[in-house]
Amino acid sequence: MKYDVKHPVINDEQMLFWDSLERRSWPSIAILGPDGCPLLFLSGEGHRDRIDTFLDVALDFYDNKLNRTPIEIFLEEEKESQIKVSKLKQSGNLPREEKIALSSNLRFPGKIICVSNQPCMPYDCNIMVVSDTGNNRIIVVNLDNNE
Repeated sequence: MKYDVKHPVINDEQMLFWDSLERRSWPSIAILGPDGCPLLFLSGEGHRDRIDTFLDVALDFYDNKLNRTPIEIFLEEEKESQIKVSKLKQSGNLPREEKIALSSNLRFPGKIICVSNQPCMPYDCNIMVVSDTGNNRIIVVNLDNNE
């Protein structure tokens, strides 16, 4: 799960869903009724009180039409974790590199650069720099001692 986004996201590159709901600004909030029809649209931020009031009234109005069976939803973060655990259990058959990757805590490493004894450096060095996007950090590894 990239960038720690923990809410559902729709990838709507061609804006089909966006246009079908006649949205013109972001963020937009749509609250749907039990039949899937839109009940409320809000654009922009700062609607907490309005949403709370609307939901209180809507829950009373639709009480007998609601299916209260919980829907099991797995966020990408949970899926990632489950996949990693599953792969680790089967790691006996994996190549060495994949075993190392599974046991690390890197999340979406984006770029890697190796710097080895460059004339512009004030001292001798042999390092690797990794951008660990999912953990919002830069990792510098001394390749001489792997620290």
